[in-house]
Amino acid sequence: IDLFSSMTIEELFQVAAVAREVHFASSEIVARENDVGSSLYVIVQGKVELASQREAWREIVESGGFFGLHAWLTREPLSFTAMVSEDTMGLAIGAEDFFSLISSDTEIASSLFKYFVAQCGIKR
Repeated sequence: IDLFSSMTIEELFQVAAVAREVHFASSEIVARENDVGSSLYVIVQGKVELASQREAWREIVESGGFFGLHAWLTREPLSFTAMVSEDTMGLAIGAEDFFSLISSDTEIASSLFKYFVAQCGIKR
């Protein structure tokens, strides 16, 4: 996924070591709007619909996509409800495990900063 695209193979293995495989059935709620987001979810297979009642939008996240990044990094409440559209397999990366990982390996943190800088379009 794009989020981890600046990481080396070794760094990806370290991230994979703190991820856990998750399975969700169709129509299952993964997370609710205003819940505190404690995990980043990466979709390996399947589809999850994100919907915000407060902001009135919907989005489908498919294989290779992810959700929960903002709440995962900021520990703020989720701005959407995530409901599974079809049976889905993914990876969940807990915030505490990930923060422990990046505090012990600054290269992983540096790789994430590269991603965010690219997303912001900062060139100077």
